[in-house]
Amino acid sequence: MPDVPMDKVFKAIMTELFREYLGLESVSIETGVMLREFRVDVLIADLKLEKELPEGSWLKFVAENSGKYTILEFKHLGSTLNYNSVAQALTYKLTLMMDKHVRMRDVSAILIVSKVTNYAESNIKNWLSRDYHISGSGAFYRVKGMEAFDIPVIVVDELDPSIEYNEILALFSSSRDKSLLAAKRIISKYSPKTFIYIFAILYKPEVARMARIQLSPEKIRMAVEVIGIHKIIDAVNISELAKAIGPEKLVELISAVGISELAKAIGPEKLVELIKQMVESLPEDKKQELIKSLLKSNTNVEH
Repeated sequence: MPDVPMDKVFKAIMTELFREYLGLESVSIETGVMLREFRVDVLIADLKLEKELPEGSWLKFVAENSGKYTILEFKHLGSTLNYNSVAQALTYKLTLMMDKHVRMRDVSAILIVSKVTNYAESNIKNWLSRDYHISGSGAFYRVKGMEAFDIPVIVVDELDPSIEYNEILALFSSSRDKSLLAAKRIISKYSPKTFIYIFAILYKPEVARMARIQLSPEKIRMAVEVIGIHKIIDAVNISELAKAIGPEKLVELISAVGISELAKAIGPEKLVELIKQMVESLPEDKKQELIKSLLKSNTNVEH
């Protein structure tokens, strides 16, 4: 799903996960936090997970490497561990330490990247410091320097989506099979009312089709508010989405935002092409019904 603002998606999912599924209402979790001139994805204070988690769980790794303040920094899809991401995490640690007046070891900055290459350690040594090295394997690593300057790393592509809660991050794996398995686990495990569930369906519409899932306007609206309708339209093949959620639901998705707003977001030419694709994806007996629905939703468009 290219161009989707994954930082917003990640923040929405993390907030929901920690508060609704882990029952951590008392935990202070903030998203999009400004630290002076920097903005961090997720900041958690005093994280304590009472639930026992299995080995190989990214949440277990986070709990074991958390501090009084824990930063989760989700890098872009396809990202690799390098000196830039490590330097950014160190900057966040130092800035938060000064802002909160705590020791360096009281702040943990955990990087979440897609992969670690064979060149990651030499890249970090050459550009950051010769004192650093990388330890770990599979999905979990540490970039190690002086103890207080260690940076824990979670590697999304190496996570096992069958382990509890790993499906949350494995959904973003570059492996199609892992991503699909993660999406299937999400729609079987999480409430249809949650953003996690809705995003998984929009991110992997073929899973919705296989599970014969129908989306309500309320669910669609929730996803639209976070992702943005034009990003969804850009990222998803319209004919595939129509097959997955049904053409009527696709109309509801557009109606949830409004034709005029959609036209502003993606431009009138692209909107015409979108509607054309929608009509072409329907059997003949449904085309007239869809056109009438579109015309009805179009009555408030300013010409």
